[in-house]
Amino acid sequence: MTMNKNAILHLQIELNKTCGVTRSILRIIKNSRNFEHHVISLGGDALDRFDGCNYKIIKADRRSLVGTIKIFLLILRYIKQNDIRIIHAHHRYFDFLSFILKGFTSVKTVTTVHSKVYKRKLFSYKSDRILAVSNAIKLHLMEYFSINPSRIFLISNFVDAKEINITQNKREIFSEIGLSSEARLLGYFGRLDINEKGVDVLLDAIEKVSINIPSVFLILAGSGVDEYKLKDIADKKNLSVLFLGNLDNIWNYMDACEIIILPSRVEPFNLVMIEAGLLGKPVIGANVDGIVEIIKDHKTGILFCKENADDLKNKIIELLTEKNLMEKLGNCLKNEVQIGYTSEKIIPQIEEFYSGLLN
Repeated sequence: MTMNKNAILHLQIELNKTCGVTRSILRIIKNSRNFEHHVISLGGDALDRFDGCNYKIIKADRRSLVGTIKIFLLILRYIKQNDIRIIHAHHRYFDFLSFILKGFTSVKTVTTVHSKVYKRKLFSYKSDRILAVSNAIKLHLMEYFSINPSRIFLISNFVDAKEINITQNKREIFSEIGLSSEARLLGYFGRLDINEKGVDVLLDAIEKVSINIPSVFLILAGSGVDEYKLKDIADKKNLSVLFLGNLDNIWNYMDACEIIILPSRVEPFNLVMIEAGLLGKPVIGANVDGIVEIIKDHKTGILFCKENADDLKNKIIELLTEKNLMEKLGNCLKNEVQIGYTSEKIIPQIEEFYSGLLN
């Protein structure tokens, strides 16, 4: 096989199963045909998903000077050995490292900004071009980091229908987790985090919903810094919830849910909302950032006031008691995703961007 020497090197801190950035990188690699893709990371629990790809793991502590020097030298050697043309960073740490690497190579650099970050303005976003995954991120880059809008390109995250692999039906999933057929299953898929993801708000809302609808049950798939704190809250309140940890196949569980919930306090662009849309599942999301760019209230989903558990409770009850509305919103979101957020739509934009950067 002749390798295409328009080689792109993706740099990411960790490759994890519940990480949207990891899924985004993998989707680019699997769907891009005009470029040769490579990945370097510092570890993670999703490395097996990159089998067959050009990937390298560097064991070093990025928080130490010695570790950073080791990472820098190994990446520099990799760039020269593999004739890398573009460094595509997916984390601010690698954005700055790419800036230094430019002094030793002829690579072009780009950083995708997947989340809102603060501080360290002097050392942030030095790449030749910046990709923003939503208008909310673009505005944040312009206002907080004073980045010239001519350097920022908007290319959203996307889904790949070829990934859908449903191997268990709803009845089998209910049996697996010990639910009766009458249970009303809701789902949260993502990082178990309070400050940004607002999972504590979701648990508060579930407690309130269960008073009106005792059959409600919540599954939470993922891990994160607040996992044990959230489990403790759920235990103390005796909530009807189950923490599933990191799943190899989220599609089985997502397909079994009636509603997918995004309780975020901060949310640049949530991959789960378009993954749910691909399955035709209705979504309830907080009215923040990138969520409101996709979820239009009572049109492509339902919005609630962020951090307001009472409002979220009311919206969950509304949707669970209106089956026709659930179906309508699920179908409308699916249509929205199929029109604008699939690999067929976004990959050509990414490859055009790469070509423009090289030229």
